[in-house]
Amino acid sequence: MFGPTFHLIAEGERGRTDPNGLALEYQDQQTALEPLKYDWVVLAESWQVFLVIVGSMFLGVLITAWAELERVSHLVGIFANYFSEVLLAGWFYVIGTSLARIKPEGTTLRTGWFIFNLIYFLSYSLVLLFFAVAILTPSQFPFDVEDALFLLPLHLYAIYSALSIVAFVARALVSVELRQAVPFSIYGGTFLLLFFFPFGIWIIQPRVQAIFRERISHEDDLAGDLIDL
Repeated sequence: MFGPTFHLIAEGERGRTDPNGLALEYQDQQTALEPLKYDWVVLAESWQVFLVIVGSMFLGVLITAWAELERVSHLVGIFANYFSEVLLAGWFYVIGTSLARIKPEGTTLRTGWFIFNLIYFLSYSLVLLFFAVAILTPSQFPFDVEDALFLLPLHLYAIYSALSIVAFVARALVSVELRQAVPFSIYGGTFLLLFFFPFGIWIIQPRVQAIFRERISHEDDLAGDLIDL
């Protein structure tokens, strides 16, 4: 959609200056260029993200209603609704990991833990959907509520993982914007905006887009200067 985009790796030795005064950033004493991943997501317009995610949710509701009317298997509705959850989680993943790659010095962002929580939340959501079908159709899926007690600790961690995912993205976004590590008192507003889904998309996505447009513009200029050397 937006074509290939490149950015300079900004790890390792920083602030070194060449004889012409050009500030360069190094990794392992070298300057490297690598593709910016998921540029078509971080550079997308708010309405595009809104349309894809909310549209998939609306489509899931329609498919579920159709499955009920046609007495089709409940599994159709499960996977139709689950698909929208995967898209939403994908949006969080792209924003979170993309921002983590350009985090300012002194900011700790545990990307591995963030990804684990995303996978856990998606996995638990799928299990929960199956249990919901079992409760609604006891004739097809014999189910005892006591059998679900083991889900309680899993459910509690799913709540924690959801909060952790949103907090990670909010902290990463504000940290990159302010170019410094920030406490919850600073990124709490962004945290709440992410929870006001889908309306928060109209505020969060332009901020993400602005960060990467500015970065791409700056690094394209720097790459051009490097080529001229």
